[in-house]
Amino acid sequence: MFKNVRCLVTGGSGMIGRAVCQLLYRQGAIVTDASLQIQSGVFPWNVYQIDLTDQLACQRLFASIFPQMVFHLAGIPKSVASTSESAKLFTSMLQMNLNVLACCVAPRITHVLFTSSIGAYASSEIFKEGIGDDTEPMDGFPAWCKRIGEKHIQALRLQCPNTHFSIVRPCNIYGPGSTSDMFIPSFMTKIKHFLSTHEPVEIWGDGSSVRDFLFSEDCAEGIMLAMQYGTQTSQAKYLNLGSGNGVTIKNLVQTMYDICPFEYFFNVEKPSGFPKRVMDMSLATSHLGFIPKTSLQEGLKKTWQDYLDSCEEKKT
Repeated sequence: MFKNVRCLVTGGSGMIGRAVCQLLYRQGAIVTDASLQIQSGVFPWNVYQIDLTDQLACQRLFASIFPQMVFHLAGIPKSVASTSESAKLFTSMLQMNLNVLACCVAPRITHVLFTSSIGAYASSEIFKEGIGDDTEPMDGFPAWCKRIGEKHIQALRLQCPNTHFSIVRPCNIYGPGSTSDMFIPSFMTKIKHFLSTHEPVEIWGDGSSVRDFLFSEDCAEGIMLAMQYGTQTSQAKYLNLGSGNGVTIKNLVQTMYDICPFEYFFNVEKPSGFPKRVMDMSLATSHLGFIPKTSLQEGLKKTWQDYLDSCEEKKT
């Protein structure tokens, strides 16, 4: 399906994006990564450094590479929910989505995929497609941007019936290239600090809270399947991408300890967060045949090694 097809990946230098670019390249696609911050190194695909909130720049990008498939994975890395620049970043997220999706009406574009987020769900313990979408999303402003993007896709489905539009809601993704504001890389930063100072790692709560973690390469495979088979079903207009298996923070810490021993303690005076957040994966499994392959230990090993390598690169 992807061989010799011109594929545009927005945010291709990000954690999920780089894994998608790799899979596309292996399948013979003509890949273009369009990112604001590009990763260092030499890659066998085209890399464009671009601000996708700039409408003219976005239009020039589409006009220059003539994509046939668009993977819109780009996001705004800075949190909108807890900053004095909430309105500015909210506008940037909306503008970026609007610019990219507005360019996807070209007749030559056959497939478009939009990555939403688990944060677009209303607060719950088990997240099932189509449930709670009429109530407040748990991640506030960023989640509303994702929901508006989903609505934009639904409108495009009506306007461009010959184009296949897909939407996925990934869970907590981790892997090589994870940003420091995510739980697992921030946790690894504390471990590395312990290795140099021997100060025990503080972990908030009692470790009983449960989360759904998915390795980035598995997420990328799910995205490829979603692009191939579509995500619109009789039950929902999007599909979840997660492991479907809850992992306690205590289990995560122990798994990381087995990879790199360190001293730690749970600070029970600090909040543990929501008790449980796990994705229901029955629809993605039946509709896409999506089954994650990477164990938590294997995924953490790869992520830890990438983290150490990136720290060494910053020294040179």
